[in-house]
Amino acid sequence: MLPRGPIERAHIILDSSVNHPSWRRRPVPSVKAGRAAMRGLGTMTRSARRAERTNAREMAFTAISDAVADLFHLADMYCFSPDEMVMLHHRTLSVPDNPLPIGTPRTLVWLTFTLGNVLQLAAAYDWAEEGVIDQARMHFDAELSERLSEQ
Repeated sequence: MLPRGPIERAHIILDSSVNHPSWRRRPVPSVKAGRAAMRGLGTMTRSARRAERTNAREMAFTAISDAVADLFHLADMYCFSPDEMVMLHHRTLSVPDNPLPIGTPRTLVWLTFTLGNVLQLAAAYDWAEEGVIDQARMHFDAELSERLSEQ
């Protein structure tokens, strides 16, 4: 059973990711670290696929876009938008040596590299990064609107 809130799920994803030895791999993020990040949620297992009655590729898209939305929620707690998170992710792919600005909070560093690893896992299932991010952004916006309407 999944934890209730996106922040709790995002922390599970982060903890699982940063414990993988390749979590900060560059210039190409690590599929294995992405898979480790998702393993903590249990959303990409055979039993989950059977319960959803879907194929692995479709299940991966749903699970990964949901996980990215959860990461966006945690970034939002640090006043970072989904666009800023994606921008930081792209910066890690293109800037050599120290890709993130000095003073970037540790959690945002973890979020940025975890986002890259999870998106690399999506690519391994033949999903375009933009499609996953767009779907995650739609989930994030809907959940944020729901959360704000409850306040």
